[in-house]
Amino acid sequence: MHAQNGDIQLSAEVSLASGRLVLSYRVDNTGGSDVYLVNKVYKALPKAKIDKYFAYVFLTEDSQLAIEKDIPPVPTGLSPTSLVVPYMTVVRAGKSFAETVELAVPVRQYIEYLDNTPPVDPNDERVVNASGVVFSLGYFVRPPGATERFERALGEEVVLFQNPPDARARHDRLAVGPFPIEVPVYAR
Repeated sequence: MHAQNGDIQLSAEVSLASGRLVLSYRVDNTGGSDVYLVNKVYKALPKAKIDKYFAYVFLTEDSQLAIEKDIPPVPTGLSPTSLVVPYMTVVRAGKSFAETVELAVPVRQYIEYLDNTPPVDPNDERVVNASGVVFSLGYFVRPPGATERFERALGEEVVLFQNPPDARARHDRLAVGPFPIEVPVYAR
């Protein structure tokens, strides 16, 4: 499946293989500006690390499995004192980036700002079937005059950019799906 927003195109495929949900995606940047994918999602517990196989994963109201690599939404009723923003991968103008994400099945939901600790007793877990998968990927478009720097964070090279005084990077997202696939998911 494909989604396009101007000069940015997202292509993705989803499959089940050997007890894993496999999501392969590619971003093509055919435009004249660099884009920064919000794809280096990190988990703070039990040990802070960036893992390409990690994403925000949850069941939607219509029982689809949402896989997101973006700035996570704040759940209704919560007011965190600081927001979580994943690290980014730069895709230069005219270039592409591809990545594969694999999630163990049944898929364990992870919603930022909530307690995602599994029950102590595995018998307390209930598995439901998601009726489709939707993938979304957030990105920023670099404004003219922005500066960037590369540094190491949690053992990975990450890119950070700073907007010029008179402009802001535009944040957007691309989404593909639903992919017609049933996926076992641990209920919350």
